[in-house]
Amino acid sequence: MELTSIIKSIPIFSNLSDEIINNIIKYGSTRTYQMNEIILLEGEVNTDFYIILSGRVKVSNISPDQKEYILTFINEGDHFGEISLMDGYPSTANIIAAGECRIFKIHSNEFYDLLNKYPDIPINMLKTVNERIREADAKIKTLTISTAEEKVASMLIDLAEKYGKEINGSVKIRNFPLQRTMANMAGVARETISRQMHQFMEKNMIKIDNKTIRIPDYNNFKKMYR
Repeated sequence: MELTSIIKSIPIFSNLSDEIINNIIKYGSTRTYQMNEIILLEGEVNTDFYIILSGRVKVSNISPDQKEYILTFINEGDHFGEISLMDGYPSTANIIAAGECRIFKIHSNEFYDLLNKYPDIPINMLKTVNERIREADAKIKTLTISTAEEKVASMLIDLAEKYGKEINGSVKIRNFPLQRTMANMAGVARETISRQMHQFMEKNMIKIDNKTIRIPDYNNFKKMYR
């Protein structure tokens, strides 16, 4: 997909004309990052607005005992960096390439210029920020959950919401992350992920086959754990 089409598919730019989109492209540059390459460090002052053209990045924190906790993944066609550009505070998380990814970025000065020139952009951006606040609220609730079962279930719901495909009440999550990554997302040990997933399978709450997790009765699963 060409750069113009990718940028226009992003909600904050979706109602802009091709001419305006092409002008926006002139403001930025494209760079390719490799697996585990750091894009932005926690505590670092951000100077760019980023759009993921291909691949995905992970958003994570490092605990005092040096364990990684994955907050979320940001996927192709999505964007990040706008909040720290707007409030001027350092980044609250690490942004790391979760595989090879190609990113289009616009420096802060040009980004502010775009906001002034095209008022539809900040209006659309508010909608996106509200969605992310709701996601953050759900993540905070997960952090206060006491049982491993609830933490793993909440992680599966997050994966289903972001990557799942629903068919007749059942949700399939294809190419799900490695156990180590899921453990970091749920905030539990890797062994806990393995044990809890096995327990869910024994109860027929999930099925795993050929790198696909299926939640047969997704609405009921979600009611139980959210």
